Amino acid sequence: MSLGMHYRISHSSHFVTHVLADARRGHLVLPPFQRAFCWEPADVLALLDSALRGFPIGTLLLWGDWWRGISAARCRSFLGCDPPAKETTLVLDGQQRIQALLLASAPDSPYVWHADTGAV
Repeated sequence: MSLGMHYRISHSSHFVTHVLADARRGHLVLPPFQRAFCWEPADVLALLDSALRGFPIGTLLLWGDWWRGISAARCRSFLGCDPPAKETTLVLDGQQRIQALLLASAPDSPYVWHADTGAV
């Protein structure tokens, strides 16, 4: 059975700072079926704690080249980020973690970690 299309599946590693920069520039976007950001502050803090301790914080499932023949009009950017760019990558899994890291790394972030005491 042939689907008439060929898909290339690949994996790669990226620095978190690069992923967040792509999201801020509108190069990582959310498809219309993704739910809204719903994490509580405690969830964001738990993610930050895991990252600071060097624990794995999961993988992302992204879909590049999806825009060929499909309208991007219904896709949306992450909260506080630029509108979707012309050629974008869809985030199929990892939205909550990316949004949490975007919020935590924003200049006006409410998530502050005090290096001298370790308190939040």
